[in-house]
Amino acid sequence: MTPSKDRNYFKQEPRGEITAQSEVATGDPFSPAEAEQVATLEQMPRGTSRYKLYLRRFFRNKLATLGLIILVFLMLAALFGGFFAKWDYTEPDFLALSEPPSPEHWFGTNDTGNDLYAQTIHGLGRSLTIAIVVSLATLVISAFVGSAAALWGGVAEKAVLAVIHFLLSIPTFLLIALVVADSGGDWKLLIVVLIVFGWMYQARVIWSLALTVREQDYVRAANYMGVSKLRTIVRHVIPN
Repeated sequence: MTPSKDRNYFKQEPRGEITAQSEVATGDPFSPAEAEQVATLEQMPRGTSRYKLYLRRFFRNKLATLGLIILVFLMLAALFGGFFAKWDYTEPDFLALSEPPSPEHWFGTNDTGNDLYAQTIHGLGRSLTIAIVVSLATLVISAFVGSAAALWGGVAEKAVLAVIHFLLSIPTFLLIALVVADSGGDWKLLIVVLIVFGWMYQARVIWSLALTVREQDYVRAANYMGVSKLRTIVRHVIPN
């Protein structure tokens, strides 16, 4: 779609409302994606922020909503489940070895008498900490690396892609296993290793998406106005 057609599809009313011109006026039919975008814009109440629009689109996805509900439930269980545990996860009950679930031990006990419910809650909290930290860190790194490679282009883009493709060719699972094998169960080291070897695929995807964003008029205008590359990435490339 050319910039001239973009101006024909949408016009800015004096009151700040976005409306779509008819197909008859432009002579070009709307594609399904364009029609959905036009309908979304026309249905937006005045003053709706883009963050509310993001939330509205997110909750339209039933699987994403279900995943969020499960994540919130697990986080609440990890935060407050320990208050209902009658035993500490490190404290053994030598009078109840390998016992089935009971009012005293809700999930039963293991061979050494440790309460499985307390250990489950402790492991859940540790697992969520690792997962959330790694997910946020890899998301930030991949977003900046992928967007920067697409925006700078040239030699910098080729160098970043060469590094990404090289790291993607390495069997990271085996490498992570070798690194953390002698760590003695240090979960902090596991976080660092997962971050180091977990951002490449997302960066590759974000780079491919940013290739179209960098050709948009607002990115070119920011470049012509002397806006720094970092500010352009944060304000224009990543959000779009």
